[in-house]
Amino acid sequence: MMSGAPFEGPVSGVRIIQNQEGQFIFDPSFEEELSAQLNLLVAGTLDAITMVESSAKEVSETSMLD
Repeated sequence: MMSGAPFEGPVSGVRIIQNQEGQFIFDPSFEEELSAQLNLLVAGTLDAITMVESSAKEVSETSMLD
């Protein structure tokens, strides 16, 4: 935003993990991240999701969609 390059506003991001018990945790600790079976980083604007990065340890398609 400060560079003057065309940019349509601020972006926000959140890290979400799924632990071994299947629970989703927002803004996990480093220890929770290390033992997660699914690790997502999601970024977006007020209008849309602009980026999703993930890593996983053999999770089901249902878990990914959740």
